[in-house]
Amino acid sequence: MWDEFTYAEKILLPLMLFLRDNDGNCKLNDGNSMGHVYFNFYKLLDHYKNCTGLKVSHRKLIVKAVEDRWAFSHNMLHSVGFVLHPAYRNYQQDQNPDVMKDFYLTLDKWVPEEDRGAVISQLCLYRQGRGMFSRAEAKALQDEPLNYWRMFAAEAPELQALALKVFNQSTNASACEGNWSSFEYIFNKRRNLLGVPSVEKLVYIHGNLRNMALSRELGKRPVKKEQGSSSSLLRYLQNLELQEEATNQ
Repeated sequence: MWDEFTYAEKILLPLMLFLRDNDGNCKLNDGNSMGHVYFNFYKLLDHYKNCTGLKVSHRKLIVKAVEDRWAFSHNMLHSVGFVLHPAYRNYQQDQNPDVMKDFYLTLDKWVPEEDRGAVISQLCLYRQGRGMFSRAEAKALQDEPLNYWRMFAAEAPELQALALKVFNQSTNASACEGNWSSFEYIFNKRRNLLGVPSVEKLVYIHGNLRNMALSRELGKRPVKKEQGSSSSLLRYLQNLELQEEATNQ
């Protein structure tokens, strides 16, 4: 029985960590979820393709399921987040045609035509680590993309505006589902004659009261400082690789 549990853990734990990352795991480091999605998908797929602890038949099914999910859920902003996240600044995104195609499509949609040339020039400045991007203090914020782009991008205002838009986007629908639950709680079978403005006001009040209660509760708990990359999936896979290297040696 325990062998089966251990085997199930090998399959499910990376998926759970991946979902945790995409469900806003980094409450202290806003913007990280959008920056990690693309690389997390890549690492998850690579992990299952090369995981020797899984049966071949199971591995094929899992890889296909992850590939299908990627095809269904991939968004251009995932690629842009990968390009602009400071933790991946030295990765070779410029050699990935899919990533760069998504970046330029987003550029066409979100940036005025007269500013696109400036964005490309500033992207080169950022990728090469010149100007304010070269400061040693910038490394301390590589897991805080929003703060990074606010503090070190004064010389790249057009690129800064694009980065802040991207990292302020959510990678999940949890907030929407929570809002729908509040609507269902307030506008139900027994109380269904409320007008739309009244329902919206009550949902607003209900949401704020919950947020205040959660804030008070979180304020009582000690904050645990995250170590390294704020992607729990990447940390888990890195530890696995280290364990495999130690075993091989």
